[in-house]
Amino acid sequence: MTDQRIIFAAQWPSGAEYRWVWLGRLGPPRVEADDRGVGTITFGTSRWTRRQPANNPQTGAWAPFAPDLHAIADAPRVAELIAAARSALPRH
Repeated sequence: MTDQRIIFAAQWPSGAEYRWVWLGRLGPPRVEADDRGVGTITFGTSRWTRRQPANNPQTGAWAPFAPDLHAIADAPRVAELIAAARSALPRH
């Protein structure tokens, strides 16, 4: 994570894929975690919100979508960090 974006990677059989999403385009993080703190972080208020492109005006196959972050260690703490970074963004 940077001060303005979340950068994430996925490892596929064909290689690694790197994407990023502007923090300001994401909804508030929501966490579902097990008793060890490992869990999933989602953004926005609905599945529809999470499926919309998060980096407008970029569209098409290369447009990143709001990610669902899976198997995140200490997911509640990571979500807190994301929420704090979103809150610190300059307001336009």
